Amino acid sequence: MKPIVISYSLTGNNAALAKRIASKLQADLVVVAEPKRRTMGTTIADLLLNRSPKVRFVLYDESQYDFALFVGPVWIGHPATPLRRPLKKLVPTIGSYGFATISGGADGPNAKLGMYLRKLVNRDPALLLDLSIAKLLPPGSEISREITSAYRITDAEVEQLAQQVVETLK
Repeated sequence: MKPIVISYSLTGNNAALAKRIASKLQADLVVVAEPKRRTMGTTIADLLLNRSPKVRFVLYDESQYDFALFVGPVWIGHPATPLRRPLKKLVPTIGSYGFATISGGADGPNAKLGMYLRKLVNRDPALLLDLSIAKLLPPGSEISREITSAYRITDAEVEQLAQQVVETLK
């Protein structure tokens, strides 16, 4: 299997995870970037209006891959909107895909994430990992959106989570 890792990150957490996963898999890494600064307003508008924002990403020859792993945040239970265009472009070409996220987890698991991915690309992901920041916090910690949004994962946590993703892929 020749995988490719496609990453979008707002806080840097998912970027760190994607970079480590790509390194462990010896896979190419494609970083999705937005030409404009993202605000809470654009995030909410994208979700409410079902918009796919303009993004930049440099692709390799898609025909050389047989698995695409998308790594990015989950916003209100949905894959981050900047990943919509890459998902729609690559999944039909590559076929098999997965989605891994380090989401906040303050509101619990993203139970409908798989359904939203299927709706977006008409195909179930072969792998779906919803890794939660809330589970990384010390026992007894207050868990809120503010706390999980501000949390930056450590290098040791990146290693642990990346290893979990790689082992799940095997």
